[in-house]
Amino acid sequence: MRGTLIKNETHGVLGRLLADQSGNVVAIMAAALIPLVGIVGGGVDMSRAYMTKARLQAACDAGSLAGRRAMTNLTYPTSAQNRATKMFNFNFKPGEYNATGVTFTTSVDSKGKVSGTANAKIPTTLMKVFGKQNFELTTTCNADFQVPNIDTVLVLDVTGSMADCPDDSDCDSNASSKIAGLKTAVRSFYDTLETAGLSNPSTQLRYGFVPYSQTTNGKDIFVQSPAAHQLPLTQLVDSGSYQSRVAEFSTPAATGTAVAGCSTSTDVYFRSGIPNATTNTPISHFDCNQYSDNIAVQVDAGPSQGNYIPNPIGNPLYRANASSAWSTTVPATGNYQQIDFSRNWTLTPDFSSTSVGGNASTFKTCARIEKITDYTRGATAFGFTKWIYKPVVYDVSTYKAGTALNYISDINSNATVPISGTYTPVELRAMTDQSKFTQNSTTWDGCLEERSTVSDATFTPIPAGAKDLDYLNLGTNDATKWRPILEELSYIRTGPAQQEQLNGAGTPSGVGQNNGTCPGATMRNLLELNSTQIDSFIGTLNAGGNTYHDIGMAWALRLISPNGMFASRNGLASNGGQISRNIIFMTDGVLVPNDGTYSSYGYERVDQRISGGSGTPNLTTRHSRRFQALCDAARSQGIAVWTIAFGTSNPSNLVACADPGRAYVATNTAALTLQFQEIAKSIADLRLTQ
Repeated sequence: MRGTLIKNETHGVLGRLLADQSGNVVAIMAAALIPLVGIVGGGVDMSRAYMTKARLQAACDAGSLAGRRAMTNLTYPTSAQNRATKMFNFNFKPGEYNATGVTFTTSVDSKGKVSGTANAKIPTTLMKVFGKQNFELTTTCNADFQVPNIDTVLVLDVTGSMADCPDDSDCDSNASSKIAGLKTAVRSFYDTLETAGLSNPSTQLRYGFVPYSQTTNGKDIFVQSPAAHQLPLTQLVDSGSYQSRVAEFSTPAATGTAVAGCSTSTDVYFRSGIPNATTNTPISHFDCNQYSDNIAVQVDAGPSQGNYIPNPIGNPLYRANASSAWSTTVPATGNYQQIDFSRNWTLTPDFSSTSVGGNASTFKTCARIEKITDYTRGATAFGFTKWIYKPVVYDVSTYKAGTALNYISDINSNATVPISGTYTPVELRAMTDQSKFTQNSTTWDGCLEERSTVSDATFTPIPAGAKDLDYLNLGTNDATKWRPILEELSYIRTGPAQQEQLNGAGTPSGVGQNNGTCPGATMRNLLELNSTQIDSFIGTLNAGGNTYHDIGMAWALRLISPNGMFASRNGLASNGGQISRNIIFMTDGVLVPNDGTYSSYGYERVDQRISGGSGTPNLTTRHSRRFQALCDAARSQGIAVWTIAFGTSNPSNLVACADPGRAYVATNTAALTLQFQEIAKSIADLRLTQ
């Protein structure tokens, strides 16, 4: 009984204690306090560690980046290492984090990549309760010149004003000219970008050039057997229409030459009377000299001149056989005679030098020599009548390939052809008898007339018919192909209507030639170039011509577009990587088209390809709008556009053409060189790889 009682009593006490919850909160809190301190303290300490490591990482990045910037090639000198350490220490100050054991080391690999490792310890606070005294932090970083595969086309103004000094004054020395400054700047750009490229031998750096004035030179672009960076000659037309001239032969003429029976006589004239040195005063040199060759005149009271008529224009005189009437035109039918007059005078020893008739001179005998030539007509022939200035179609299929194009540049007044009609200078050059023609020849220098276009006033978007602004597609017909410029056979006129030049009547007003348009420096497509090749190109840059920005930008786009004529080599680099694309457009002035010079658009005053014969808007505005349309097109292709105004303020169309913040001004050669260097550095773009 007792054992049971004790058991029951014990059970009752414990049960009551277990059932009674009063006073248990304190015990529970005491039991939970230790893990709660660990959780809160751990969160605080981990947050401090996270922030410290983030700062350590940033300092590591900055240090490795500074070390890489300080390298000049693939080596890592002590000065570069010190620069890295200094930058790390500047960005991570141990006292701010109670850090100890802070270290930062860097090294470089064979490709020039700088790698860094940073270490630090920071003490814990509340986590010391659990025996955690420190956090040991470690971070790594890398820095390298990430020069991407870079394509750069430099569009270079080589117009006439580039021969001036940067302040637009005449240069006493070529070394002070803007063109000389441009050469220096281009070389500096190349050196800057190549130096950056040394850090990554696998990087592809390609350079293209578009020297422009009022046209461009495509001698190195269009070739018979093209490489991947060139175009075939079939992209140039085989025949094209040029503003030229034809010779009309429609005047009936004799085909014979001088025959037996021609005569020569000499009349000697004195001041009065018949030739008699003993009774007459000799004519003075002054009096004799005032009468030109082939002008029929009577000197004072000299002997009769027969039936010669005055001939004020100084040409030979003609008369039909059996006729006594002389004329300035060749008889239309039958045989005829031609008389030529010439003068000669010699000293007359029988008389002294005195004043006669108020003219003091040496006395001479004045002789007029009369030469009469008989012509006998053979087969029907026609003499030269006039030049007619109008569009002419020429075969340029061999001319574009480098074969000289032969032509005649002048015609003697007595030249004849067997068939009446009009003949081009090239057709006349092919005739058997060349004795009455002035022969000449020309070889293509590489300059280009643009493809067909439309004379629209707005170019947003670019009209489909403006093939001259098409930078994507190659030509498939004459309208979409280029034309070799034919300077020597092209002439400016006052307008589209043809003009005529009568034989012997002089050149019509407004007709002539205004050439000299072709840059000597040829366009070069994107290639990896060495310094010798760069120097060779720079040496060809010379100044001349007017300023047509649109033609320079059009060709830059054609060379660099990833989707255009050279898409097969522009889409990806040879190493398979992506390409950063840049156009640098340098000019010393505003756009200055001229409708009276031979440009990529022919003679605009006559051809009216851009203006369409309308004066509104003017030619400059139309070309400016075409230029801006091409600049916008470049951005749509993902191409960065940089512009530099050299020796001038920054024209609004250059600012509008460039990407934001990329329109520069250089007032002298030093500034131009610096701008090119800064652009090269921006293009190279040093950045972190990790």
